Amino acid sequence: MTYKPNTLLRILLPGILMTVAYCGNAHAALTCNAWATSMQFGSVDMNSGSAATSSGQFGYSCNSGDQSTRALLCFSVAQEPTRPGYTPRYMPILHSVLSGYFVGYTLYSDVARTTAIGSIDAGGSAPPLTLNLTVPANTGLTNTVPIYGDIKPEGQNSYMGGQNYGHTSPITLSYMAYTGATPSCQSARMSTAPATLYVGASLTNTCRIESATNLNFGSVDGVLDHNVDSNSTITVTCTQNTSFKVGLNDGLNPSGTTRRMRGTAGYIPYELYQDASRSTRWGNDSSSWIQTAGVGTPQTLTVYGRVRPQTMPGGGNYQDTIVVTVTY
Repeated sequence: MTYKPNTLLRILLPGILMTVAYCGNAHAALTCNAWATSMQFGSVDMNSGSAATSSGQFGYSCNSGDQSTRALLCFSVAQEPTRPGYTPRYMPILHSVLSGYFVGYTLYSDVARTTAIGSIDAGGSAPPLTLNLTVPANTGLTNTVPIYGDIKPEGQNSYMGGQNYGHTSPITLSYMAYTGATPSCQSARMSTAPATLYVGASLTNTCRIESATNLNFGSVDGVLDHNVDSNSTITVTCTQNTSFKVGLNDGLNPSGTTRRMRGTAGYIPYELYQDASRSTRWGNDSSSWIQTAGVGTPQTLTVYGRVRPQTMPGGGNYQDTIVVTVTY
């Protein structure tokens, strides 16, 4: 009679061992999904001299059934296929005709914007955003993690001002349950879940006058029998590919369209030109202003001045004030 319980015990022991082994592998039941909120930079002035910033969120929901488990989550964000890069990434222009224009931006995992978010595909040069967490039994875990972005104007020369930019980037959430040492995001045991992230910006057309230097003809004697020439400069910064016009008015003392400096004894006529040969007058209408396009960095334009031969009205200082107008 005692033989049967012993036999039964030997039969049950493997069953117990199999049950324990199954509990040890319960982490394999981990499932996760992911999502992301869009990141909108809004209106961006590439002439502001400072970075434009924005933020968004990655979201995840994980379940491990009736077993609590440690989990590694790795968020990878794909590069723009037409212009790859992580630091910065590039979003293309949104236009039915124009193409080939991009604005660079970078995604970060920290509010200080020092740790860029890359991808498992980057091979370590731009790592993904990584989370180590515990997924509780039965209830699972649903949460979000903030992400941050910036657009730095410095060094960017492939954009056009006054246009909208944006793209949708694929996100891959790679995840796995583990015990012991934290695994690598490159582990072959990773499962994956897809999501997408939209990033957009609207670049404004902007220009600013950096400086306008004085034009000084110097000293002359009573009878002026030769041309007196002098130059000055106007420095303007406009966003990349922004068309702009620079006009000069006729000053405070014009006679018709002839500019004049005023002094205590009267007036001295003079003129301002666009070219060194002083053949093209620089004025403030469509026939006489200078028109060009911005390059995103300061552009210096030279003003060529000339006082032609004439009898001077008398000694003293003569001056005029010219208003510089930039239209874009």
